[in-house]
Amino acid sequence: MILHHDLAKQIATAIGAAQTAGDLPAFAIPEIVVERPRDASHGDYATPSALKLARVARMAPIKIAQAIVAHLPALAYLDTAEVAPPGFINFRLTTAWVQQEAARILAEGGDYGRVDLGAGKSAQIECVSANPTGPIHIGRTRGGGMGDTLGRATAKAGYDVVMEYYYNDAGRQVTLLGQSTQIRYRQLLGDDVVLEPDHYQGDYIIDIAREILEQHGESWRGETADTFADYAKDRISTMQKASLKSINIEFDVYYREQSLYESGRVQEALEELQARGYVYEKDDAQWFKTTEFGDDKDR
Repeated sequence: MILHHDLAKQIATAIGAAQTAGDLPAFAIPEIVVERPRDASHGDYATPSALKLARVARMAPIKIAQAIVAHLPALAYLDTAEVAPPGFINFRLTTAWVQQEAARILAEGGDYGRVDLGAGKSAQIECVSANPTGPIHIGRTRGGGMGDTLGRATAKAGYDVVMEYYYNDAGRQVTLLGQSTQIRYRQLLGDDVVLEPDHYQGDYIIDIAREILEQHGESWRGETADTFADYAKDRISTMQKASLKSINIEFDVYYREQSLYESGRVQEALEELQARGYVYEKDDAQWFKTTEFGDDKDR
């Protein structure tokens, strides 16, 4: 049992009973909100439902709250239900129930809190999704911690959860990664080449270039920047996965942006948008009419 869900159900039942008794007028009972009060001295749980019903019931919120409490059934976990101005209902749990629940938590261990809200449903959670162009930094790790926690909680709620990491392994940043690695490799060979300001400057690029040199010697001198990009992004991806695994974050799916180009889906989508008149040419570029969908400018 999820206590606040059960309490919401019981409040709805009390409203129905009050309507039957004539203490409240007839109206459709909305979703009941039960929450933890900001001030713990107000109780363990509270509901503002009477305030929200004032308009449809055409009654003062405090009168509605009193009618609800009067028809609330006896509940094993509930000690008191008190009406507080201007119409809140504050609930306090019985000490015996709380003590019993503590024993249950210890007995069930990791299974405590597992519910079936998501039974038969699936959920996809995508987080981190850092570009494969450098080590994971603290900001991305924070996002991973939140996403992983959400995934575990959602799984506990009965959902079939898929954790996904979206790899932006296409585009200009990957081109720059390949060029940066290629330049560092050639520098190790003694060539007079330098990084441009927009290239990746981190020492990890030198480490990757050194690995390539150790594995392939001078044979990659004639390889393209794309070849270096493929090697570097795979190596960085392995590093990122290891970093995340060290804090117990793992993914079920690693979805590659490049696969959308390889499968032709990007071109198919572009052609569909063009056919519908949402794409136009301007300044040697293709523009998407996002202003037709509420955007402040086209992209």
